[in-house]
Amino acid sequence: PRASLHFHLKYAFAGMHIAQRPRRIVPVLGKNMWHAIGVAKDMTEELKPWIDEKYRTLPDETNTALGGSSLGGLVSLYLGLEHTATFGKLAVMSPSIWWNHKSILGYVNEYDGPPWPKIWLDVGDGEGRRVHADVDQLYQRLKTIGWKPEVNIHYQLAPAEHDEAAWAARVGDMLKFLFPAK
Repeated sequence: PRASLHFHLKYAFAGMHIAQRPRRIVPVLGKNMWHAIGVAKDMTEELKPWIDEKYRTLPDETNTALGGSSLGGLVSLYLGLEHTATFGKLAVMSPSIWWNHKSILGYVNEYDGPPWPKIWLDVGDGEGRRVHADVDQLYQRLKTIGWKPEVNIHYQLAPAEHDEAAWAARVGDMLKFLFPAK
């Protein structure tokens, strides 16, 4: 994958541009395990070490977040729970819970933390009742297995649609929750 870096104040953002997006990045169920084909290795063994080597970063998991929207939000949740030693904070925006018959819900049910990565979870009220219900179901399951509202998980129903402009409008609040001022 190609990566692009964007800097904003004290944050470095790495964006992955991936061809054949759904087939390449989306977790699929197989042999009773989830596989985010190629992405976990790319992120944890190549991109993150490269960023930490090239730039002055705080490389530990408490200072490292992973995030995405839609299918990227789904993958971010999965990879973040699979790689808690790398990613201690997750931005899960409008995740595509419906993918693969909502298999992510079964995966979350089997999560046996701690650790409990800090999670920003949101969805727009204009994304449809089914989408909102799916994300709400995820939030309820995360709380049931150990996440604490406004401590290590924030859930927001935003007045927004399912698009880049809506997600961009929520980035500031997401960063404030995941990386509060000290």
